[in-house]
Amino acid sequence: MDERLTKRFENGRAGLAGNGTPCENMCKYPIVLDHLAAYEDLGTVEELAALKERMRWIPVSERLPDSEADVLAITKQFGIAVSRYHRSLNYPQLDSGWFCHSQRVSVTHWMSLPEAPKEADHADS
Repeated sequence: MDERLTKRFENGRAGLAGNGTPCENMCKYPIVLDHLAAYEDLGTVEELAALKERMRWIPVSERLPDSEADVLAITKQFGIAVSRYHRSLNYPQLDSGWFCHSQRVSVTHWMSLPEAPKEADHADS
């Protein structure tokens, strides 16, 4: 379902999508629609399922990332770290192609890195 029940107004409050009036002018409990709008802002059920799959820890016994991929990995040596996986025919062991801080590490689980921000944050300037 891609249709929203709510929409946001210039004052930041939510109202019913089919009505041109903010909720505080037409209902007793505007906070209910504010909460519904916040829930709808999270995305569709399909988008949330895809995000959940992308952010899942994947056991190395299930599958490995693409070769030369930088991923977030749970390592036995460093705990959680950004690690590079390099698929190589010289190393037949399941997790021997992982490198972190230029060292070969043993990894149990991994996940893709999140997407980079669309724009640089210029809050410091």
